[in-house]
Amino acid sequence: MTQDNMVKKKKNLANLRGWIVKEVKMGEIVHTSRIKIVREKGPTRRAVIEGLPGEIRYGVHGGIKNFYKVEPEEELPATLDHMISAIAG
Repeated sequence: MTQDNMVKKKKNLANLRGWIVKEVKMGEIVHTSRIKIVREKGPTRRAVIEGLPGEIRYGVHGGIKNFYKVEPEEELPATLDHMISAIAG
């Protein structure tokens, strides 16, 4: 099945279900993040972002460590903390 046929099939299915389908073309890619994440010990990881100096350390703390029932050697921000702060601006 060609990609055009797949798109038509999905649109037909969406129309049968009463969904509004709008075709949007993807814009130009302006940046690709290249990040290497290395697990150190337990929940502790470090990330190196290509093109930036240093590294970012991740781990667990507070409610997150309680949820996963782990006691890290050092409490560090979780990846979730960074995602929320980035989204919140």
